[in-house]
Amino acid sequence: MDSGRNQETGWDPTIFRASKFVEALPDGRFVWELEVTEEMLNGAGTIHGGCLSTIIDLISSLSKLLIDAANDRPLRGGVSLNLSTTFISAAVVGDVLVIEVTVPKIAKKVFFTDTKVFKRGKDGKKGPLVAEGSHTKFMNEPEASKL
Repeated sequence: MDSGRNQETGWDPTIFRASKFVEALPDGRFVWELEVTEEMLNGAGTIHGGCLSTIIDLISSLSKLLIDAANDRPLRGGVSLNLSTTFISAAVVGDVLVIEVTVPKIAKKVFFTDTKVFKRGKDGKKGPLVAEGSHTKFMNEPEASKL
């Protein structure tokens, strides 16, 4: 059934296009990068808090899907039960955000993530913390094969 919703509006498609998976670290962190664009800004010219919350929602969910894929488990999305974001500093157009996600627990029907969003420093390394968040998500049951 078509919801009639335009899938190209809102922050989701902007974030998907802008985000890039960088690496999975041995300590369990997933690292992503994303360049701040005009579409992500608020009226003050800095990244909108709602956009940062959406980044944390989407990138933490994608990181959990990477764990599923790496372990040959069905890819299970879901719905957010809790999303908490703390805003610490601003980012502007052209800033590259370094996003680090940990997934401390995947239970039978729920998973938990912690995310930190940094600005990339002038030296190319992790710079100031922009935001951090925690995300708890209920997982949908995998769909049965229709074959």
